Amino acid sequence: MAQKKKRKKRRGHPGRIFLVSMLFAALFIACIYGAYTFMVDSSPYINASPTPGVQTAVSPSPSVQPTPSLRPSPSASVRESSEPDDEEEYGLEATRTPGREPAAEIVFSTYEDDIYGFACPYPENFEPDGLEGEGVQLSLTSSDGSAYQYIIADDSPADTPAMDMRAFLSEHPSAIIEENRSGSDYYYILINENGMYIYRYAAYSDGSAKGFEFGYTESAADMYAGYPDDIRADFMLY
Repeated sequence: MAQKKKRKKRRGHPGRIFLVSMLFAALFIACIYGAYTFMVDSSPYINASPTPGVQTAVSPSPSVQPTPSLRPSPSASVRESSEPDDEEEYGLEATRTPGREPAAEIVFSTYEDDIYGFACPYPENFEPDGLEGEGVQLSLTSSDGSAYQYIIADDSPADTPAMDMRAFLSEHPSAIIEENRSGSDYYYILINENGMYIYRYAAYSDGSAKGFEFGYTESAADMYAGYPDDIRADFMLY
């Protein structure tokens, strides 16, 4: 009998298979990296640079400076006093108008009222003008007529300082409010009415309101803008 020859199956070499596998893996990784790099370089969102914003400059409108008219008020006796006082003692807040520098080299005299129990500073170079008005105890005017001060006492004020402040505003319907504030026993307000700054302050005690009104033209603002805050800081109730 003829012998059957056994065929041996040829098996691949393990080393070659490993090398081929590594080659395919390297090619696959290279393809992925190349595709990612292409996408990053060509993307309009990743490489876009921000567009700078445009800022528009706004020019301020010129203001009109009319000639002020002083309101009437009665004359009163004035006594000199240099005793300072701290408003915080009466629950009042002494603050300066934002953006305004205090006036330099101010010399004050003091009006004292023993009937209503208060003392109010006023510029030493202001003179009584003899004008009269409701509740005004003393009316003063600067030598050049660009500023005035009324020292006021009212024995029948409104129920709250805020109501009195609104009543004051109703007398100046065309005015622009620059700043205002009120509490349980005081209020102050600064308005601009047709080029005239008017600062009004009142403190409340014993059923009456005591305070002052200080006005000055826009052209004199550099000189007088700091006066009202200085007067209010040394205003005293007793």
